Amino acid sequence: MPEQPVISNNTPLVALWVLNRLDLMGTIFGEVLIPQMLFTRQ
Repeated sequence: MPEQPVISNNTPLVALWVLNRLDLMGTIFGEVLIPQMLFTRQ
């Protein structure tokens, strides 16, 4: 597991969401930071 947080764009998030496995982001990386712009993007 990385020692520092991971910053992600939406590609892996969308892929894991489609697979219903968003839980893997936290399992694999521990802490995942999502930029505010991505979080609020519609």
